[in-house]
Amino acid sequence: MGALLKHPIVSTVVATLTASAIGAAVSFYVPTFAPVADAIRTAVRFLALDVTLPRWFFWLWALLSIAAVGLISARAYFAANDHAIGEPFQAYQTDEIFGARWRFYTTAAGSVHSLRMFCPVCDHELEDDDLEISIEDTEYSFQCPRCKKVGHVSVGFFQDLDETVRKEAERRVRSGVWKQAKPPKLSN
Repeated sequence: MGALLKHPIVSTVVATLTASAIGAAVSFYVPTFAPVADAIRTAVRFLALDVTLPRWFFWLWALLSIAAVGLISARAYFAANDHAIGEPFQAYQTDEIFGARWRFYTTAAGSVHSLRMFCPVCDHELEDDDLEISIEDTEYSFQCPRCKKVGHVSVGFFQDLDETVRKEAERRVRSGVWKQAKPPKLSN
């Protein structure tokens, strides 16, 4: 194609057609510019001339209208994006990871946030005070204050537990393993 455009006759025809298209567009749009200019002049005249309403009232009304539209738009945006389930994997909000039950939110981008740890037996939310780090720094142990179940969360090496669980949940989202996660069954 590049060699064809270098041919003198073909390049002349292409240049002629391009110039004709530009000329046709200019000859079509220049006459329609007059009504556009007239509309702009009318708008400027409206803003500059006296009207029966005081000018400050008009500008106050315009400012309040813009603020109301902005607030309504912001509220609609944040309501739609705050934990909304738009992607299928956003329904993935709980799983058994490293021997404990975790609940969290998944964003549309696949990132996980707001991790909370629960007892796998009675579903009581566990706090940081309920966790102890083992001597080898490879395992967290917990005792549920409600049902007294003792459990272990093994991460393999010392690391921030929440960060490790977040990374594992995001890995499951990326790899599609989350689809295989079943909701936990509670023991009473």
